[in-house]
Amino acid sequence: MAKKNSKPYNSLKKDRTINNKKNNSTNKNYNTKNFNTKSIKKIDKDLESTTRIRVDSLRLNDSETLDTSFLEGRVKNNKKKKERILTLKKDYSKLFKFFKNIFYLGGSFTLLILAFLIVRNKFLFDMSPKEKVDKVIEKKVENIIDDNYLFIGEGHTQNFDFDSFQLDYHYINMGDEDLLLEDLLSDLKKKVYDFNPSIIFVQVGMNDIIDGRSIDQVVQDLKSILLKIKENRPYAKIYVESIYPINKEVEDFDDDYKDINNYSIVTYNKQLEDLCESLDVYYLDVFSELSINNQLNKEYTDDGINLNDNGYKRLYKLIRKIVDEEK
Repeated sequence: MAKKNSKPYNSLKKDRTINNKKNNSTNKNYNTKNFNTKSIKKIDKDLESTTRIRVDSLRLNDSETLDTSFLEGRVKNNKKKKERILTLKKDYSKLFKFFKNIFYLGGSFTLLILAFLIVRNKFLFDMSPKEKVDKVIEKKVENIIDDNYLFIGEGHTQNFDFDSFQLDYHYINMGDEDLLLEDLLSDLKKKVYDFNPSIIFVQVGMNDIIDGRSIDQVVQDLKSILLKIKENRPYAKIYVESIYPINKEVEDFDDDYKDINNYSIVTYNKQLEDLCESLDVYYLDVFSELSINNQLNKEYTDDGINLNDNGYKRLYKLIRKIVDEEK
């Protein structure tokens, strides 16, 4: 409790007012004429007394009358602010840990993928080009029909009676005695792709040569056909049959073939073999199987052009050998 006889709070103000009146009364006759060193000292002393900070020790000790509510407010505000900062810091810490875990997990996963790719690429680099192609073919072959054989060609293919040999595999005969290369090239989807074959036997070229087309033109058209088949059915094995030999010495020789000879056929077959090697497809030398002295064996034909039953039996053995090896 404050003392009863202590000076009121505004007593200091009254004292200063009284002192100021005294100072004014002593200095009322002051002028420049009376200005001297003593006067200067007195002015300095009076100024010092008016500007000196006076501390009311009694008032400071009276803590009960002091307003300290603003300090409490500051403390409370600081406390809340500190709590908010700590809460934010904790939230940021959790968020940082979350992203840190995501980063480490993503990095680990990326390293695993890189390691897998390095091992896989090293394996592929160690493989030869042919092994790589075979690997791709092996994967695609799983999606095709097993033992699905397509025979496409001219009259020799059309007249091949597969049923008489009681074939035990799935086959399609797309032979046409009037087939030309341009017809085949313009309709590969219907004649080849739609059947999705695992093995293709191709026997073409004779009709084009009989129509007067050059051997180079025929080979070039066949090349385009083979490239398209390889592109669209890369898993299919292709066997290109040579042109069959003829025999003009047979009594009932067909005059429709008088403008062609075995020399032209051999020349064409040689280019055909080179083409197959360059495209990595199989060449089936039927000419050598059916000929004697570079012409069609008379035992295999009745008109010097088409095969008889003996000729087809011989051809069947050749094809059957290939089929059995593929199984």
